[in-house]
Amino acid sequence: MKVRCEKCSSEYNIDESRVPPEGLQVKCPRCSATFIVARESAPATAGQLFDFGEVQIQDEPAPTPEPDNLELDLPEEIPSRAPPPPVAAGPSGSSLPPIGKPRASTLPPPAAKAPSTLPGVPGARAQPQPTPGAEGEIFNFIDNDIGKEPEPGGEDGQVRYRIRRKSGKVFGPFDTNTINRMLAEHQLMGNEEASSDGLNYKPLGAFEEFADTIRQLMEEPVSAAPPSPSGASVQGIDEDDEGAVIAPKGLEFAEPPPEEKPARRSRLLYVLLAAVGLIVLAGVGMGFTRFGFFGVRLLSGGGGGGGGGSGGETGGEGPAVNVRMNFFLDTAAGYRAVIEEIEVALRQGNDSVENLYYLGLAYAAMLRNYGANEVYLKRARDVLVQLNQESSTAAETVKVRAALEMLANPANAASALQPLIAEGSRDKEALFLAGWAHAYQKNWTEAARLLDRAVVLDPDFTKAYHALGEIQSLQGDFDNALLFYQKALEKNPRHISSALEQAQILIAVKADDAEGQKLLDMVFGRYFAELAPSEQAKAHFLRSRINLRRHDYEKVVQDLNSAAQLMPERAEYLAALGSFYLDMGEFAKAQGMFEKALQLEPQNIDAQIGKGRSMWMNGDIVKAKLLLEEIAKNAKGDPRPQFYLGRISEDLGRPEEALNLYDQATKMAPQFLDARVAAARLQLRTGKLAEALAILSEAVKQNPRSPQVHNGLGEVYFAQKNFRLAEEEFGQALSLDPEFPAAHFNLANTYREKGEYDRASASYEKVATLSPRFPDLAYEHGYNLFLSKKYREALSMYEKAILANPKDDRLYVRAGVAAEASGDLAAASKYFQTATGINAQNAEAFYHLGLVFERQDNRDQALELLRKSAELDKNNANVRFAIGKLLLKMEQPLDAIEELRLAVKLRPDFIDALNFLGQALAERQQFEEAIQHFQRVAREQPGNPSIMVNIGDAYSKQGKFGPALAAYNKAYAKNPNLPGLAYRLGRTYDDLGKKTQAIKHYLAAIKADPQDPMPHYYLGHVYKAGNNVKGAIAEFRKYLQLRPDAPDAEEVKDEIDYLKNE
Repeated sequence: MKVRCEKCSSEYNIDESRVPPEGLQVKCPRCSATFIVARESAPATAGQLFDFGEVQIQDEPAPTPEPDNLELDLPEEIPSRAPPPPVAAGPSGSSLPPIGKPRASTLPPPAAKAPSTLPGVPGARAQPQPTPGAEGEIFNFIDNDIGKEPEPGGEDGQVRYRIRRKSGKVFGPFDTNTINRMLAEHQLMGNEEASSDGLNYKPLGAFEEFADTIRQLMEEPVSAAPPSPSGASVQGIDEDDEGAVIAPKGLEFAEPPPEEKPARRSRLLYVLLAAVGLIVLAGVGMGFTRFGFFGVRLLSGGGGGGGGGSGGETGGEGPAVNVRMNFFLDTAAGYRAVIEEIEVALRQGNDSVENLYYLGLAYAAMLRNYGANEVYLKRARDVLVQLNQESSTAAETVKVRAALEMLANPANAASALQPLIAEGSRDKEALFLAGWAHAYQKNWTEAARLLDRAVVLDPDFTKAYHALGEIQSLQGDFDNALLFYQKALEKNPRHISSALEQAQILIAVKADDAEGQKLLDMVFGRYFAELAPSEQAKAHFLRSRINLRRHDYEKVVQDLNSAAQLMPERAEYLAALGSFYLDMGEFAKAQGMFEKALQLEPQNIDAQIGKGRSMWMNGDIVKAKLLLEEIAKNAKGDPRPQFYLGRISEDLGRPEEALNLYDQATKMAPQFLDARVAAARLQLRTGKLAEALAILSEAVKQNPRSPQVHNGLGEVYFAQKNFRLAEEEFGQALSLDPEFPAAHFNLANTYREKGEYDRASASYEKVATLSPRFPDLAYEHGYNLFLSKKYREALSMYEKAILANPKDDRLYVRAGVAAEASGDLAAASKYFQTATGINAQNAEAFYHLGLVFERQDNRDQALELLRKSAELDKNNANVRFAIGKLLLKMEQPLDAIEELRLAVKLRPDFIDALNFLGQALAERQQFEEAIQHFQRVAREQPGNPSIMVNIGDAYSKQGKFGPALAAYNKAYAKNPNLPGLAYRLGRTYDDLGKKTQAIKHYLAAIKADPQDPMPHYYLGHVYKAGNNVKGAIAEFRKYLQLRPDAPDAEEVKDEIDYLKNE
């Protein structure tokens, strides 16, 4: 904000964020008058709302005062700006296309549709964008608590966008006008990404609403900055009243500073100092010290290395050759080596200009590339003081001052360097620094032109090629960025920062894991230790992404842990680790990671949502719901809170509420497929197959190459029992992602339903390899073992699953079923009762427990349990069928018929229920309806002879022996050995008067079942009718032998006596 001195009317710029609500007392440096400054009542800008991490573009970034010191010294009056420098033509041998002609592609203008940042990968080295350093975010805008951000309206109908910067932080939402204003005011650089749904981010330039503004910004002329101050200080580096370093506004002390060893006032130190003093005094007369006679050389300014800068050798007082070599390595280790060696030289008295020059540039590079630390800031200031004492206008001083000033005011830095980069300049370091100064101002073309001039001067200038790669990457031209990074790596194979940047593009943008892995292998090679901690963490993070896609979970954990340990202050690494644990089913561990991330960055939306998810999965469903509801209020436009709230609603048995939440999530972000697939699955569970298919059909139009969508379509076909199409869709999903656990799991279920149990087991085992904690894996795999009659193996699998998840009542039910099948009814009963204790609403547990009691002939209690199951699950045809069968056994046919009718109504193709219903109706003499049900079953099961027997029985009981015989003969043709069939044929032939055929089938019945008395009885009557007295007596006696307590025993005995008397 601009302020005016009330006494002399001088104008100054100060940072409004430093002005507290009660006002700030300031002192004018021109007239020393003091006056009170109050905040302007302007609308809040992005810089006031949150930390964009941008380079601060303003005239005077003032240090933050202590809370109890409200007096602020203002800088000198703002000088007028110089006109922009002329644009120079490209030098001979340039790597750039000719100026003014169509570009070939080496340095194209920003692509509107290209992503401007690399998704999902935290930055490491400095970019001309939010973070000049990767280990700390330097010169951000105001880092206010985003939790106090005003809620976006939304009632005006405007679309609001969230902004994501390179560091991964997301802020907003803001309306279109606000974002355009922030772009025009340089609060946004144009290289950020935006999203209207909080999930799918695109470059700002890809939105029509912002494209024109960004294009105008890119075409802005280079604005000259006011002349750099020649004093001993640099903008943005200051001290408080006690001499402590105050970081420039927004500065984060990220990289652990080198330890300052305190002076030890020991006797040994005094002895050493005395000895050194004696040596110096002894050498004064001979002039062998660098100070000459009593420091005359120092006083006369005749020190070594004056003005040489980066030129040739300056003799013994200049830096060693390896200092220059380490400096031009452009690595964290190289810069540290420069700092360490020159600091040793300074302690030995060698404070040549060249030493100070390289030391100052090394400090600036560490601050620019890898983040701030307090010691480097203080030492850099001291170096600049010394250089200014030598010569404030020397090239070395100007470059060091510009390198440091660039962090706070790149426009000033660019202006100061202008004399050093004029036409014909051969100062490659000045060109490099000027290129970065322009890049920080988004003057991409001029930045590239200057860097190109530097590589023309020195074709082996590695860090200039790397900088050109960064500029291309920031503009979304990743193909050319790769070329420049590759060029840098070719010039210096130790510059593995370039390999790291290439790997980031290949893995995060191009999804080329194979080539990315090759580059990461190089990064993790012999020069890995030369990277900064932030770069090493980034390398681990990138490798974790590859290993995650390869489902190598042990390595994923190792890499994410390494990244978090290297950069413990970065919330995104902890959140990523939490998400991994969440996917692996380690919910408590995941929640701990998310909470640690939130301690570092309370507004990290990924960590917030992750914490809610982990609470939900860990069983704390009420608190999870409250937390996600709060997140949804503050993160409008992000569909994930609504999605997970929908999942929770499903768990709470509220399907309509869940569908509504899924619909909200889909409307927020049409590309958010998770919500669509979840809604389709919910429709499937409620039997609405058409609705589910419609949802997924729309999703597949939007993303035809999504394995998730094809997997969902397969689930729809699976529910329709169209296993052929289901298998095709699951196969399509696996062709897109061969290691997609959900598709393998669903394919296993399909094989199981087709009776291909071995193939199903192989697919389940594949899932266990890819995702050992995949939901319901043991539940379904155990059922496959059960169906393949491996009851003990199934029971063992369920018991292990219960140990891992003792609160899952479904596992107890399946374990009980396996125990029942293996004959252990006591164990089965225990498992079922435990399940009902865990979940009193588990209808399946009551159902199976009722069947166990029925097998134990405890019919009344069995009926009570089955009715309880039917009460909990009113639409379960199996339960109604079980009740109907039990009622038939309990000789309650009318109630049985009612239950069986309901079972058939619930499931019209329920063959067993149709068959039993026909039998019950036949018992009630309702033969016509019974025959209709039997005939329907026969059509469904033409190879089932028992159904024809039932039809024959129904006709026979009506006295319709002709149709009965036809039905029995059909059954006989399919299976002549069917129990009871020969007897029925004998009776029917007997009733039709065909005695010969009757005798034949009675004898066959006796042969099939010698213990059945009834064929003997009726065969005796046939023999009697044919005057075979002896045969008749023999059959009657056999009947009485097999059935001594027969109700007609006396009549049969009388018959025998009568035949004897004949």
